[in-house]
Amino acid sequence: MADKILDIDKAMDRIKKKRWARGECDIRGNAIRFVWGPIKNIHTVGEYDIIEYEDTDNGIPNGDILFHPYIKGRDTNHSYETIEEAMAGMIAVRMDGWNTRADQYFINSIKHSETALKA
Repeated sequence: MADKILDIDKAMDRIKKKRWARGECDIRGNAIRFVWGPIKNIHTVGEYDIIEYEDTDNGIPNGDILFHPYIKGRDTNHSYETIEEAMAGMIAVRMDGWNTRADQYFINSIKHSETALKA
């Protein structure tokens, strides 16, 4: 349990302490509050962080799990339905800029290919 807290603390440091100052994230012992919903896990690969969280409707968890990526601690301002989509989104932002739509084109093309293969 202590290792998990240390890992979360380390990842949250990368997501910038000013987010805590704005009240978007808060760490107090084991409790973590994320503006979009309760955090389930934080995935880190190099300079990429993906927050896995339970989506909420007016503060009440609705059971949907979403993934919110950060690059070098900077919010991408997008949430995705799968961790694979979040990874594609981070790559698109990194290669094409912050206002890219390349992630959606890529994700839609993959979904279309999966549907074609099943037919």
